[in-house]
Amino acid sequence: MNRAIFFLSTGRCGTQWLARHLSAIYDDLAVVAHEPLHDAYRSRELLARPDLAGAASAGAIRAHASQIDDNLTARHYIECGWPCWGALPFLAGRFAGRMAIVHLTRHPVPSACSWVTHGMYRPPMIPGLHPEKVPVTPFDDGILFPEYREHWNSLDPFQRSLYFWNEVHGFGLKLEAGLDVPWLRVRYEELLSRAGLTRLLDFLGLPPREALFDAVARAEDRFRYLTDIWWDPASAQHLPALTKTAAAFDYDLSDVDDAQLRRRYLGVHDDRDSPVATAHVR
Repeated sequence: MNRAIFFLSTGRCGTQWLARHLSAIYDDLAVVAHEPLHDAYRSRELLARPDLAGAASAGAIRAHASQIDDNLTARHYIECGWPCWGALPFLAGRFAGRMAIVHLTRHPVPSACSWVTHGMYRPPMIPGLHPEKVPVTPFDDGILFPEYREHWNSLDPFQRSLYFWNEVHGFGLKLEAGLDVPWLRVRYEELLSRAGLTRLLDFLGLPPREALFDAVARAEDRFRYLTDIWWDPASAQHLPALTKTAAAFDYDLSDVDDAQLRRRYLGVHDDRDSPVATAHVR
């Protein structure tokens, strides 16, 4: 039986690389998509509407589900990326008995650093890139961590991006406990190894192929953006709710290399910082 398999993640954790190579190498066995609806999922609005009732995105999501149904007649369907997270309860019902979830995580500190360079919770730094991204706030209906409301105005974009990480992966923990679907937890830090990829392929129902393992050595980051302002990575340790969620995935918030993060994400934009393939994760 072919399955619809969705990745649950915050993004910035290698799904673009996965989608590109899975699509190229396993086209005979699976239809692979990377963020096919993009922001049209409107996940922050779905947290209080798991059945899509009254959701502005309901029509687009239902049409997308029908297209997935068509794909499943011949091959697996694999959707990588982060925007679908709020739609997963609906999709689990829509594809009952035919769906699986890969819960992909990355350490919250570099995840937040990477999102800040892409304008998360701040005005655009790169002309023409995109407006400020606000994927969820503690004032939205259906959120898990309302305690952030009290201090929201004092949080900088880095800390707000950490909140986003916490909200998405807290949602994932709750969903895992409540849904009866095949579920795989995998950490980015372990993914791009032979053992990690083999474990993922087994869950996806795909046979190991050397072309995928060979691709690990290739660069993929097309969006090597930088930030012109730096925030203290250690401030992550002062967010108790984040500490608890991170621990569920064996992440230590103090286990970060500030110098390495600065080398990767802090700088001044010039022609050398335009989008190029440079790394698996942005």
